[in-house]
Amino acid sequence: MRLLLSPSWALRLFLPAFAACAAVSGTAAAADHDGQTWLTAESAFDLGDQWSLDLEAQARFRDFADRLGQTQYKATLSRSVTDTVSVGAGYGRMIAHNPNAPDAHENRLWQQAVWKPGEIAGASLAVRARLEQRFIAGDTGWRARSRISAKRTLGGDLYAYGSGEVYFFLNDTRWGARSGFDQLRLGAGLGFPLSDSVGIEAGYLNRLKRINRAEDQMSHIISVTLKLSM
Repeated sequence: MRLLLSPSWALRLFLPAFAACAAVSGTAAAADHDGQTWLTAESAFDLGDQWSLDLEAQARFRDFADRLGQTQYKATLSRSVTDTVSVGAGYGRMIAHNPNAPDAHENRLWQQAVWKPGEIAGASLAVRARLEQRFIAGDTGWRARSRISAKRTLGGDLYAYGSGEVYFFLNDTRWGARSGFDQLRLGAGLGFPLSDSVGIEAGYLNRLKRINRAEDQMSHIISVTLKLSM
C-alpha cells in the first residue's frame, strides 16, 4: 500500500498516459494553430472545519489574442477527508463570444478528488480527477479529466510549476461532442508571491484539442493568473 501511494507512483501512472495521448492525437489529424492569451483571477477561501471555497474568473483571447473568445466563472466547494485527499463539487458558467453570431452559453457541473502525495525530487505534487457534466443547447456532455501538477521552489519566494491534463468525452452530443479523446494540455511557468495573500503566475500552456476526426487545433497560450488567498 505504501508503494501504491508514493509520489513516484503518480508519475509512473500519469506521465506515460500524457505522452501516449500526445503522440496519438498529434499524428491522428492535421493540426491548425492559434495563439491565445488567458487572464485568470483565482480566490481561495478557508471556511474552517476542513472546508474551502475556490472562485475563478477567466478571460480567453483567441485568434492570436486579437479578440475575446470566451469568459468563464467557476466556483468549487471542497472538503479535506484526509491529510492528503480532498473531494469537492463545483459549478461554472461559460460564455463563448462569437464574432458573427450570438454568444453561446454553457452551464457546467463537476465532481472531483484531489490527492497531494508529497514531494519527489524537491517538487510538491498534486493529482486531480474530475468528472464534468456540460449542459449546452438542451443536451448534456459527460467529460472526464485527469491532471497532474508539480511546484518547486527555485530560491527565495520564486517557484516553478508545471502541469499536464488529458480530457476524454464519455458520450456523443447533438452539439458536437464525440466520445473519446478531447484534448491534452501541457504547461509550465513561474510564480511569485506579492504579499502574504496575493501572488502571480505566468507561463506557457500548449493545448491540443480535437475538432473532428480529421482536424485538431493546437493553441499556444500565454497564461497569467492572479492568485488571492483569504
